Amino acid sequence: PPSPPPSYWTHFAHIGTTAYLIGSSSYNSAVGSQAAGDSVWWLSCSAADAAAASAGRSIAMKLTMGEVVDYFRPTSGNSLCDMLASSTKHEFSPDEVAWYTPTYLGSNAMGGSARAWPRDNVPGDERAYLPFWGGAGARSGCCHSSLTSGAAWGQTFDLYVNTAPPPPSPPSPPPSYWTHFAHIGTTAYLIGSSSYNSAVGSQAAGDSVWWLSCSAADAAAASAGRSIAMKLTMGEVVDYFRPTSGNSLCDMLASSTKHEFSPDEVAWYTPTYLGSNAMGGSARAWPRDNVPGDERAYLPFWGGAGARSGCCHSSLTSGAAWGQTFDLYVNTAPPPPSPPSPPPS
Repeated sequence: PPSPPPSYWTHFAHIGTTAYLIGSSSYNSAVGSQAAGDSVWWLSCSAADAAAASAGRSIAMKLTMGEVVDYFRPTSGNSLCDMLASSTKHEFSPDEVAWYTPTYLGSNAMGGSARAWPRDNVPGDERAYLPFWGGAGARSGCCHSSLTSGAAWGQTFDLYVNTAPPPPSPPSPPPSYWTHFAHIGTTAYLIGSSSYNSAVGSQAAGDSVWWLSCSAADAAAASAGRSIAMKLTMGEVVDYFRPTSGNSLCDMLASSTKHEFSPDEVAWYTPTYLGSNAMGGSARAWPRDNVPGDERAYLPFWGGAGARSGCCHSSLTSGAAWGQTFDLYVNTAPPPPSPPSPPPS
C-alpha cells in the first residue's frame, strides 16, 4: 500500500560558533541567513508552527550536536515556540519511536534535562544531560558531542523541524545586494586613508589583495536609490557599517569617526570612536560593554594607523591583533558593463 508521507526535516537553525548567546525569546524572530553562509542563523519558530499547522502535522524537532541525533516535541498544548523558550515543555526520543517525558532541570536553561537523566533512563546513553539549545546565560549549546563525552557549554548544533519549506514569499522590494568590494587576503598589506579611493588589483585574476573604487560604489548606490552600507567579514565574524549622516562610503573608509555599526543589520549603534589615524574600529572595550554576546575589545579596523592589513578579532572571543585578513561588501548592484568602445582612430 502507499507509504505515509515521510517525516520531512527542514533545516531550522545552525549555531556554528561556540560563543553565541541565545535567550528565551531568541527563536521568536529569524536571525542571519543560511543562503549567505552565516555562522549563526535560524528561522522564526512561529513560522514553523504555522507551517506545521497548515500541513496538518504535530510539530517535532531534530537536534544534532556532534555525532549525536536527538528528537523533541512539545508537550500537550504547547507550540514549538513554547518548547524552545522553556526547560519544562518538551518530550524526548532517541529514535522517533520511543518517547519520554524527562525529569526537567527547571532552570532558566532551554531544553535539556535533570542531571543523569539520560544515563539512568535511556539504554546505551551515557550522557549526564539531554541537550540544551540555549539559555542559562551561557554560550551556544550544551552539553555532549557524543553519547559518552563530558558535559560542557559552547557546543555547536543544528535544529530541524518536520515541516515542508515555507512557500516562496511574495515579491519584495529589491533585496540588500552585497557586492564583493574588497579582499585583503594577506596579513601584511599597508592600507592608508586614501587607499580605497582608487581600485587596486583584480578579483578575476585571483590577486591576494584587491578592491574597487569607493567613489564608484557611492555612485552605484546613488543610482540605485540606496543608502550605502558595508558588510565586513573577518574570520568567523560578520559586521555591518554605514556612514554617519552626510558622509559617503569614501568618507567613512578614510576615517575612524564617520561610521555607524550593526551586528545584524537591525540594531544600529554609533560607537565610541578611537579617534586616531586608524580607519573604522572603536574605542577599547566598546563592543564588550555595549553589544550582547560580543566579547571583543574593538570593532574591526579596515586599515590605517601605519599597521598592516586589518585589526582586530577573528571571532567574538579572540584576542586583538593587527595583521587580520578580511573582506568588504557593499549593498550595490554590480556596475553595468561598459559600452563598446568606438572604433579606434
